[in-house]
Amino acid sequence: MMPSRCTAILIFVLVSSGLAQTPARQASGAAEPIPPQATGEVAKALAGARESLAGGRAEEAITSVNSVLARYPANREAVEIKITALLERQQFEQALATYDAYTTALKKPDVGVLGLIARAELRRVVRRQPGDAVATAAALERLAGAGDGEALQALKRAAASQSSTSRDALAPLVSLARLGDTDAATRLAALLPSPSWEGKTAVIRALQDARARSQAPKIVALLDDPQPQVRAAAALALGVLQFADAVPKLQGLFKHDLPMVRLFAAVALRRLGQTSADVFLAGVLNSEVPEMRLTAAEAYQSSKSTQWVPRVRELLGDRDEMARLRAADLLAPRDAAVARTALVSALDSPIPLLREEAARILDTRDLLDEKVMRRLLGDPYEGVRLHGAGAALKAAASSHRQ
Repeated sequence: MMPSRCTAILIFVLVSSGLAQTPARQASGAAEPIPPQATGEVAKALAGARESLAGGRAEEAITSVNSVLARYPANREAVEIKITALLERQQFEQALATYDAYTTALKKPDVGVLGLIARAELRRVVRRQPGDAVATAAALERLAGAGDGEALQALKRAAASQSSTSRDALAPLVSLARLGDTDAATRLAALLPSPSWEGKTAVIRALQDARARSQAPKIVALLDDPQPQVRAAAALALGVLQFADAVPKLQGLFKHDLPMVRLFAAVALRRLGQTSADVFLAGVLNSEVPEMRLTAAEAYQSSKSTQWVPRVRELLGDRDEMARLRAADLLAPRDAAVARTALVSALDSPIPLLREEAARILDTRDLLDEKVMRRLLGDPYEGVRLHGAGAALKAAASSHRQ
């Protein structure tokens, strides 16, 4: 039987990354070294397993390496062959269990091995039918960011025909823009003249999420939009994108616009280093409404000020779980340990969307270690696993470069 395309790719990864080495070399990662008299026997078993895997005989490969792992449970090459075979058979839980047994024997995590499972999880998200366009774009973005050329091309194909302002349509363009595709950022900005205020705000947020500062001048024009929701979204985005040329218009909004728009203009001005709204923001920071307090605290994300920290830290004990997560997100750059504790605790929530949001913040704030990455990869909810997989793949790629 000829090997499948997926098997061929996995075998290529094994060989090109230097995994198919002699047992003597792999013994350095084992719980105990392979005795010289057993080296030939182990080498033969591993060679047979590689041949079986290349021939599409995953079960046979697993049987061969199991004989090695029974004696040398921390043998990295044997573990990688077994995990690759299990993933070829779509046995993700077994692959994770194999990783757990390996790291227990090794007495430490191995992000390089975890990266194999992470890559397979992201590809599983892409293959799923019917697919979730947002999740698919996120998975392709993480794969492309790790050097997967096929994923990048798939992302470009997904974006090629998009012309609406729906979340699904914007997702692949945002992902491409984050990967540095200037054409994708330009195409996003071209959608700003949407006939609806909902469409305009969606595109503004997309440009903000894509960190498309090159398109900030086009957002400035929307500070004059007749809809206050659009003006507010534009003001917030310009602060996040650090577009100082918008300061004069933002000052005008802060002085004369509706309360909602004034708040977001004030936040943007403070993020741009202006102090004209400081007294106003200090008052909002003392609000008893968590949402208001958190919005005001966003103003200080680009400054060294710590006056907002105590008021936000109080919200880590708020009864609103989303308020607690948002507070942890804002605190992460100033107190990573406190933020991480709150976010990891949220991973125990029975509510999938809360776990996903906690995972997203841990991922984007670079607060994940190998242990928590592994935990996320075992979550029953795909949105949580996606963040664990993305972070693990990035860490594995970084480890390989080192």
